[in-house]
Amino acid sequence: MVLRGGQLQCEYPPHQSRFGLVPGGGKRSGPPVLTGGRGRLATAAEPAEGVLCLDWGVWRYITCPGLSEVGLMQWLEKLEGVRVERWENLDEWDVGVYLADGHRWRVDVKDHQDAQTIIDRPPAGETVVVPNYRRSQVNQLQSGLDALRTADGQRYSVFTVSRFKAAVTRRLKGVGA
Repeated sequence: MVLRGGQLQCEYPPHQSRFGLVPGGGKRSGPPVLTGGRGRLATAAEPAEGVLCLDWGVWRYITCPGLSEVGLMQWLEKLEGVRVERWENLDEWDVGVYLADGHRWRVDVKDHQDAQTIIDRPPAGETVVVPNYRRSQVNQLQSGLDALRTADGQRYSVFTVSRFKAAVTRRLKGVGA
């Protein structure tokens, strides 16, 4: 979150809300109250004791994309018959997904504003997963990666998080096996 000119907003593009700051509800020294925004938010600012502020680059390029990775890993780990390896081979790919039937996915979760940057530096894992809010990139990524192969000759497949979860679920049910 960045505070500029009395307006608080998140610089991460998928987070669209902006908030105004109003002096704290009747308390002279109380934290300001957030106003505006969209959706279900109705909150007041809280003291930030014990909270750290990450460098913008760390937050944007590691923390935000990491949320999608970790969320996917946690979902996969709850499934019967699925073994999950996190950040395999020193983070060569993000998630190794191994099923009891021998099928595997080496997943690279990518959250780039420009899909061409992914095509220009193809991932090591053959399965590229983008957050749902990047669904408009799937066709471009698949087209751009179709002519390429991983280091061990595998073809690339591109999914949104939701579509990848559906593919795993189908495979576990024996559909597409």
